[in-house]
Amino acid sequence: MNLFDTDGRMEDVGPGYRMRRLEVYNWGTFDGAVWPFELGGNTSLLTGEIGSGKSTLVDAILTLLIPQPKINYNKAADSGSRERSLTSYVRGYYAKRSNASGEEEPVALRDKNKYSVILAVFSDVEKDSYVTLAQVFFFQPGSERPARFFVVAERSLSIKKDFGGFGNNISDLKKRLKKSLYVEVFNDYTSYAVKFKSLFGIVSDDALDLFQQTVSMKKVNGITDFVRKNMLGDVDRAEMEENIQHLLTRFHDLKSIHDAIVRDREKLDLLSPIVKASDTYDACLAREAELSLMEEGVQPYLAREEIKLLEAALTEAGRAKDNVEQKLLSFQEEAGHVAEDIDAKKKEIWENGGRRLDNAERELKTCEKDLALVTKQAAAYRVYADALGLPVPTALSDFLQQRDALEKLVISLTKEYEMLDERKSEADSRERDIVAQISSDKAELASLQKRDSNIPAPFIAIRKDLCRDLKVSERDMPFAGEIMEVKESSRKWEGALERLLGEFGVSLLVPEALYGKVIDWMEGHFLGRRMVYYRVDEYTPPVSMSDLPDNAAARKLHIKRDSPYAGWLTAELVHRFDHVCAETVEEFKKARFALTMEGQIKTQGRRHQKDDRHSIHDRRYYVLGFSNKEKIALIQKELERLDKDRRAQHTVVEQLISDRETVIHKRGAAKNLLVVDNFKDIDCLYYEDRVNKQKAVIRSLKGHSNILARLDREVKELEKEKKELEEAIRRCLGECGSIEREIREYEDKKAGDEKILAGTPEMIRHQGFDLLDRHREDIIRKGVFTLKSMGDKLREYNKWFREEKETWGKKKEESGAVMTSGMSKYLQYLSLHNESDPNLTNELNRANRSEYKELYRRIGEDDLPKLLPKFKKRLRENTIQDMAIFQSKLLSNRDVIRERIEEINRSLYDIDYNVGHYIEIECIESLNSEIKHFRQQLKACTDSAITGSDDNYNEEKFLEIEKILSRFSKSRPGRAEEDKKWTAMVTDVRNWYTFAVSERIRMEDGSCGEEYEHYTDSSGKSGGQKEKLAYTILAASFVYSFGIIGSRALPTFRFTAIDEAFLKSSDESARFGLELFHKMGLQLLVVTPLAKIPTIEPYISHLGFVSQNEKRQSQIRNLSIGEYRKELKAHEKKV
Repeated sequence: MNLFDTDGRMEDVGPGYRMRRLEVYNWGTFDGAVWPFELGGNTSLLTGEIGSGKSTLVDAILTLLIPQPKINYNKAADSGSRERSLTSYVRGYYAKRSNASGEEEPVALRDKNKYSVILAVFSDVEKDSYVTLAQVFFFQPGSERPARFFVVAERSLSIKKDFGGFGNNISDLKKRLKKSLYVEVFNDYTSYAVKFKSLFGIVSDDALDLFQQTVSMKKVNGITDFVRKNMLGDVDRAEMEENIQHLLTRFHDLKSIHDAIVRDREKLDLLSPIVKASDTYDACLAREAELSLMEEGVQPYLAREEIKLLEAALTEAGRAKDNVEQKLLSFQEEAGHVAEDIDAKKKEIWENGGRRLDNAERELKTCEKDLALVTKQAAAYRVYADALGLPVPTALSDFLQQRDALEKLVISLTKEYEMLDERKSEADSRERDIVAQISSDKAELASLQKRDSNIPAPFIAIRKDLCRDLKVSERDMPFAGEIMEVKESSRKWEGALERLLGEFGVSLLVPEALYGKVIDWMEGHFLGRRMVYYRVDEYTPPVSMSDLPDNAAARKLHIKRDSPYAGWLTAELVHRFDHVCAETVEEFKKARFALTMEGQIKTQGRRHQKDDRHSIHDRRYYVLGFSNKEKIALIQKELERLDKDRRAQHTVVEQLISDRETVIHKRGAAKNLLVVDNFKDIDCLYYEDRVNKQKAVIRSLKGHSNILARLDREVKELEKEKKELEEAIRRCLGECGSIEREIREYEDKKAGDEKILAGTPEMIRHQGFDLLDRHREDIIRKGVFTLKSMGDKLREYNKWFREEKETWGKKKEESGAVMTSGMSKYLQYLSLHNESDPNLTNELNRANRSEYKELYRRIGEDDLPKLLPKFKKRLRENTIQDMAIFQSKLLSNRDVIRERIEEINRSLYDIDYNVGHYIEIECIESLNSEIKHFRQQLKACTDSAITGSDDNYNEEKFLEIEKILSRFSKSRPGRAEEDKKWTAMVTDVRNWYTFAVSERIRMEDGSCGEEYEHYTDSSGKSGGQKEKLAYTILAASFVYSFGIIGSRALPTFRFTAIDEAFLKSSDESARFGLELFHKMGLQLLVVTPLAKIPTIEPYISHLGFVSQNEKRQSQIRNLSIGEYRKELKAHEKKV
């Protein structure tokens, strides 16, 4: 279309929805009456003197169409939102005056009892349809801001007819409107906007934003400036500042953590050599003490070891003596049998007759009977031997050797049984203790979970019974510990304060009103435990904790201020618990009332108490505090550990039972074998041989001759055997005498050693001997003692003691020097960083060294491990995520800009800028170095490819982010203003681009044609040319955003307004703009002062003239263009 073909006739009313009438009632300075402005659907003019109320009507239109948060009232008139607001329009503020306090306050035309209405009627003449938009404002009781409801009607409404005559209750009006035909009432803008947008065919979310930009369009200074301010919308700086402040707040937390990590690492570097040297120093002290203990105990230790050797030797000698005596007995019995045999043989020789055969047969029966008995005993012996994996002995020497081994085995198994039985008893006891502890902890946990108190369950139960019987609330009688707790800043004293106040903490506080009843109740009940309660007077003279020294125990406590007992408890603490919390032993010694961190209590300078029945840090015994969450968590953790211990201990008990049964079985078998104390009782071969011999005798008597010769030979053989047995008996007697002399010698030595050992102190016998056992192999070769070498061992031990003392003394001196140097450096570091720790000095005493070690442990194991994950988590989940979200918002705004420019360009293609030409907006990335660098920095902050670590959430990432946020925070010394401007520039995405316009020749095939001319801010074009470009772009944007181009079957919204329109434009530019909007089929409401009427008059059909009376009330007069021209001519004739 050719925008400069002005020969065609203007249509009276074009297609699409156009405004026919605007009405206001009690809106701004339009007060007390309904003021209509008739537009008739045509381009119209709203004029009047400056300040008369023109923009008030424009703001009414904006209020009907734009959501409240987005409205910038009277932007075209350069008024800030603080001057005009919804409240100022509903109340009718028109001036300010000073009140009695000298403060300015607005002057209103109306009070809060009035209501206001704004209404606009739109029509589409082609479709013969009407849409009315209205909003009703009113004040609810006690509210400073007006409430409102919204109305959309698919017919023409008016304020006078449809919004009046309803009485004093605004809800009656609302109900009446809801009942009206084709009328819908809404409580919120969103539902209201969905409805009117669907009726007007408004699809684009940006359409109404563009409408508001069009209303406030001013003089065109340049293409980039115009596109940024009018086409791309306003930047919500408040939201951006909120986003930036959110980043800074979250980063401040992260930076605090990072600073703490850096300080902790520096401290660890300084403390590490101190701790290592202290460990070495402690090891040296411990070693010196051990060496002294060992040196004192070496002589009795060697006596003890010699006693062990002597006892073993005596046992061995006793067994040897028993074996020899067994042999002697056996030889003597056998010699007796041989003698009997000799006598029998001789008798046979003498008798040599039938009687001899009869005797032989009787003897055979006796031998066979003996063989049967021995065979049975040997079978039983074999069963027990098999159980032990032993063979049945076949010779006396084997039997004696096995018997000796069995005696040793019984002793060994007895010891093993006793050891296992003792271990089982201990394991059973431990299991019972664990089960009892679990039961106790579960009961305590169940009680704690039902309340907030740390007071033990038995005391709670007594109070519960007492309060139930007295029919009062348990809150009326608290325990002292329930209304006080240790301050967070004094946590290190918590255990000691629990020691001091533990008994007082479980004391019941009884109000005066219940005192008598409590006495009676206590007298009539057996409590089963010690119970203390205090009578609390209704009035307690006030005391102040500040009267006590800073280090008083009472000042380290918080008292529950909302408790009615707070005053009494404060007084009690001040009077009874003003103990000095002594950091050092010297302080403790000097004070009359004092408390150490380890829980030692001093009272009146004489009485001292230290209760170490349980650990001072065991929170299960704590009774102070407003909450028991820590105690619950501790008991739950303890129950988990106890359950594991119980299962493990049960497994140990079962295994010990099994092992003990095995030992019992083996020991029983060994004892049963030892019952057989004579080899003859199981020597089957011997009795088989006797049976065979007797059978041979019988055979000989029955079937052989020359009997006497045979018997004579047999007698000689028996006598030879008897002589050998007698020799064996003599040898055994000699061995017994030698063994008895050796035993007496051993017993004498043992008695001397036992005398030395008896005079040895108990500590030496336990600790000293344990140490000497541990170092035995370090001192003597293979750690083995023998009776022969015992005389040389004392000399070897003394030599080792001298060498060890020299070595460890040197180590102690070196480690002490390292500690002194390190402590001085650490104290200098604290001073340099304005820190101090009164518990630390550069002395080498144990308490000071322990303070450094505990500090190192706390920083390394508690503080730093807590800070590092927290730092990474905050960096990852907060700061980097926040930066990514922040970047995403900026990039989203960037994409919106590109999309908006593309949309406008599609619309511009169909508009003739010049004959056969169209224009196109070019979006060019800004070459500003600050913006480019900022975008690169922002990308680095959210990019996971920073080198130096596989961990993307490291300190390098932190430093990248800090570079940006340090400028956002405007905290750099002397550069605050510079950083403020920089922040505003780089975070306004509109500044990321500059804009130019390319005028191109339209091709017949619709393709992009050759560039005819290029327009930039620096191309030197005239102001009129720039305005022509701006109006063209604005109109194209409007047509595109409101969907005007396309099928006429769909509804379209064709109304727009320009406040202060063409005030600063040339007449030529103003005519161009008016002609352009007309050609685009748009109804334009031109709002401008009287000075511009001659230029605008040819393009308008209706005129509204706004003025104010002497009461500062605005009014509007409606004229057709014909009526205006007549009045103008009449006026000119008079002049």
